[in-house]
Amino acid sequence: MHSHLTRLAETTELVCSLLGDVATVPTSGAGCADATDTAKSSGALVDVVRCLNDADLETLLADAARGRAEFDRVIAIGAGEAAKRSRRELGHAGLAQRRGYRGAAQLVQSLTGESKGEAARQVKVGELLGEAAAIESLACEAPIVERGDDALDRPGEDREHDDSSLPLPNDSLPWQHPVTRAINDGTTSAEAGHLIVRVLEGVTDACPDEARRAACEELVAFASGSQSSTSGIGAALREDLLRNARQVRDAIDVDGIAERYERRFEKRSLKTWHDNDGALNVHVVCDDESGVFVSQLLDMSLSPRRGGPRFTDPAADDWARDLLADPRSNEQLAFDNVVAVLRAGAACDDSTVFRGERPGVRVITVVDLAESEQSSPHGEVEGSGFSVPGWLVTATVCDAGVTPVRIDCTSRTLDLGRDQRSFSAAQRTILRLRDGGCLWPSCDRPAWQAEAHHINPWSEGGRTDVADGVLLCKFHHLNLHNNYWRIVRNGTQYSLIPPADHDPERRPVLLRPKSATFGRILERAG
Repeated sequence: MHSHLTRLAETTELVCSLLGDVATVPTSGAGCADATDTAKSSGALVDVVRCLNDADLETLLADAARGRAEFDRVIAIGAGEAAKRSRRELGHAGLAQRRGYRGAAQLVQSLTGESKGEAARQVKVGELLGEAAAIESLACEAPIVERGDDALDRPGEDREHDDSSLPLPNDSLPWQHPVTRAINDGTTSAEAGHLIVRVLEGVTDACPDEARRAACEELVAFASGSQSSTSGIGAALREDLLRNARQVRDAIDVDGIAERYERRFEKRSLKTWHDNDGALNVHVVCDDESGVFVSQLLDMSLSPRRGGPRFTDPAADDWARDLLADPRSNEQLAFDNVVAVLRAGAACDDSTVFRGERPGVRVITVVDLAESEQSSPHGEVEGSGFSVPGWLVTATVCDAGVTPVRIDCTSRTLDLGRDQRSFSAAQRTILRLRDGGCLWPSCDRPAWQAEAHHINPWSEGGRTDVADGVLLCKFHHLNLHNNYWRIVRNGTQYSLIPPADHDPERRPVLLRPKSATFGRILERAG
């Protein structure tokens, strides 16, 4: 049986078996009816699931998600075939056109009930899988040529063994092959594969296919090792994968950073219109710098209500309590704060709004002091996840000055030992530069919304050293302490150790920084 069908049958059987076991076994207790009553109930499935214990509920969700991922692969491959049968040169004889649709995406949308964008994505993935399969098939059917090994068969000779197991040369396969292979193998979801390909398609022509193929391998490994990567990706994991894909793309295509920055910059816009009630509506698209500034403005002005960092200036406690008790919604407060800043303009008294650090855009770059002063390496706008060209780094230095940060690979130049429990402002700057945000897997909280955590508790003799500190948002910081997670360090890498009730083997999960900057610092430091 084909691997797709095998996995689909297995996951379907697991789900049905789990639900069937509960539905056929009489149960008692709050919320659980016996099997007969459950079967007669209009909400039978709801009642069955309600009777599951915690472990079975988690198993059900995981198995059902894997089954959905397999169905997504079937739909994607079917959508690709529908696109092939609806290609433009067939005219009105094409499959979609005969059904009254302009193209395959509309046909897929009508048959699956997907959104327009999701149907288009399914078609794109299906076409990619189909093209890869066709190229691999042609490569396998081609006669085997001499490769410098007498043991290999030559064209026309009888074979004593099956050469189909021999790996095809990389240069005969498209650069997307690692993605299509992972999707077919079931190790990466179709959605994750589509994101990887879409980002790497944005490189310039100067970037060789070999570099993109290697980037695909790296990103497939990341997606496959991420939680729930085989069962689709949620919003947080999607952003995590996109951020890593952009960083990998910028690393292999440095020459394209300026072009991509300009493209994002040109998209900035502000549109207004009046709704049916006459109220003015505003839609804003930000460029890299303004997006970070606006995000900080809103996060800092609403910090206590958005899970911002604790352990701030005690003088801000009254302000935080008043803000938490404010009857306005977060959306209303955000609007009022933005309007207040607009009205006050440059004369804004930031202490009345932010009660602490004022929002601002920080451009981070790594400079080798031995290089010429004229060198302009590319940088990164903190909190955006985007690389920016060297000329913007230079312009930022001219406009706002520069704060040099000199550290070794373990950052020990800013260690405070046990003389001080709280991390200093300079240490927090290093942590923000290094971690780029909350280090918890798939968390999207930016650095300015995170707290510094001692991986070795200060109360148990831990030191307030940058090397032994990591950034965690308020929620994950409390979750770590309350549910007995641990973070350990091995050199410059940090791993999250789950509690035994989450993973009996307590296997470590590597924590990946949200910023690529510190990796470049380590490369320079050797």
